[in-house]
Amino acid sequence: MRFESNIYGDPGADTILIQLADAGFAKRAEEPAPVDKEIAYIRELAAGKHFCLKVFSVNDWNQDLAPWEAPDVFRTAGRRSADAPHDFGSGAEETLESLLEATAADAAAGKQIFLGGYSLAGLFALWAGCRTDRFGGIAAASPSVWYPGFTEYMRANPMRAEAVYLSLGDREERTRNRVMARVGDEVRAEHELLRGSGTRCILEWNEGNHFKDVELRMAKAFAWLMNEAGNTLMAEGSPADRQKTEGAARERLIEELLEKPYWVVDVLPERVPVNSAGQYFAVEQYYRQPERIAVLHRKFADILLKLNCYYDMAAGSGGAAEESWIWEQRPAPEKLETLIMQDGQPGSVLILIESEETLIVIDRDDLYMTVYDPPGHLLEKLRTLAAAEGLFVWQ
Repeated sequence: MRFESNIYGDPGADTILIQLADAGFAKRAEEPAPVDKEIAYIRELAAGKHFCLKVFSVNDWNQDLAPWEAPDVFRTAGRRSADAPHDFGSGAEETLESLLEATAADAAAGKQIFLGGYSLAGLFALWAGCRTDRFGGIAAASPSVWYPGFTEYMRANPMRAEAVYLSLGDREERTRNRVMARVGDEVRAEHELLRGSGTRCILEWNEGNHFKDVELRMAKAFAWLMNEAGNTLMAEGSPADRQKTEGAARERLIEELLEKPYWVVDVLPERVPVNSAGQYFAVEQYYRQPERIAVLHRKFADILLKLNCYYDMAAGSGGAAEESWIWEQRPAPEKLETLIMQDGQPGSVLILIESEETLIVIDRDDLYMTVYDPPGHLLEKLRTLAAAEGLFVWQ
């Protein structure tokens, strides 16, 4: 097949952004056009880096972007939606061949090529990343990973791109469509799969449903590849250098999260007023007795061990000096429990759930643990697990 294409930005740039979009994306029927909004966002988020955006218009999404045939999930009571006039076809292979032909000259010139798309185009980008090493990074914004059999395909066909950006709206999995409601679980599974295989990957949660801030979400995807993955992919650092880079990125994320809204998991259902007539300080000192605080930390450990069934975690422990901290990615359950119980040692434990951009802090002398910026689905699970231990979650 042949695409209608439009080129924006700097044609001589070393970074090429390839985006599949519908025909209306590049048209200026409205001011500014969607493509103009996206370019402005990319320029802002990518800190002045030069790039060339090549937009390829797709006329029949269900046919040209689908990797294999599947029923139309939008069909209701025998009727089809305007966005899905027929079942999904299997035209992705032909589409990929056209893209490889269209990007051959850029590849031969040694340029960095990132492939991206939104919705079904995001799914196509992920699929293409498993099919060819032409693309250094994949920008999949709100991808349709509910597509039947796709996660199983990714398990059987490792990602060949070196970096992948995933995102989803925090309300996208709240739908009555049972097939599409799986999108949250599927994107989490694919994020863990990619990380486990060594692919540089991030999963970002955006506010709203599937149709909110489309241009901004795509711009964030491309900008992340340019700012984070692009620099790493172009460099040939040693493993020690990469470890330092990852450590610095983790420290930046933690610093950002510590400025975000937080919730506490506590023995009390709400903050005690300053003018309370109760014996708050006496009760607090009672709970601080070693045997009592050990019972409480055991509850914290049980909550986090169960939460670890749903989310990958990194655990850090240490004292006041950050350089002395020891981090462990995906600690064994026994190790995670030992860190949380702390074996009577002073200091703090940090639990970083990077896929959800959430930080959990446990200080040895505190009667609560603090949870920074949890997305709604994580907070809901946390409330349920805390309630089972007789604890409360409040902001």
